[in-house]
Amino acid sequence: MQAYGQDPTPSRHALVRLEKAPQRVEATRSLSVAEWEARTRDARALRPEELRVLDAASVRAVAGLTRTLSELNAYLAGTGALGPQTHRALTRWFGIGLDRAWMRRQNRGLLRQLVHELAGIRRALQRFSEDNFRIDPTPGPALGGIYTRAYVNPFDRAEQVYVAPGAVQLKNLDTGVIINLSQMLIHEVSHFESTAGALDLGYGIRACERLAEQATGVFGRARALRNAESLSYFVSDLNWNEFHPSRH
Repeated sequence: MQAYGQDPTPSRHALVRLEKAPQRVEATRSLSVAEWEARTRDARALRPEELRVLDAASVRAVAGLTRTLSELNAYLAGTGALGPQTHRALTRWFGIGLDRAWMRRQNRGLLRQLVHELAGIRRALQRFSEDNFRIDPTPGPALGGIYTRAYVNPFDRAEQVYVAPGAVQLKNLDTGVIINLSQMLIHEVSHFESTAGALDLGYGIRACERLAEQATGVFGRARALRNAESLSYFVSDLNWNEFHPSRH
């Protein structure tokens, strides 16, 4: 979920997009600066058990990003090949095919763009501390009762990620929440202008697949590369065992 707008000033508005769990349905409305401040007013610092969960999720996200970047960089440098799983993931989430020589030539710039975006997300997660995360105890009612798992303001120089308390319960450390949280961190951090500046063009597996299927030409595929959800699914796809420790 992202909040559009420049650095908050009384004359500007932010456009907030929220994720409704579990279907992650998108709802959009404009927020004044006063509404944005009211939305984040009750946000608090992390408790020790919440920090443990977020730290574990962040470590897994960084590890997955590092493995993915290593493979992509080796391919672009001509020192390594992409595995079949990576080929499938590139096509599934971004519509990028590399089966033929002309495809490889045409899509080389898109792969560089992907590397640039993923590297920006990794750098942010590597430098993040507990100060970059806030717990929003009332993630839904402030905006029409829609439950929000996480949200950011992409223009926030402090790069703060607001997370619902239910997403970081310690009891779920080795089950579903830690899985979703690693992927969710990649999604949310990708929104920052300092990382990838990704947008919310589609939520959920099928919506992201349709975005890739409908990506015609270089510009269409470049648009799929700007979708935060697609970026997070791509990294998760290539790091399934690490992102899903309770399923193997």
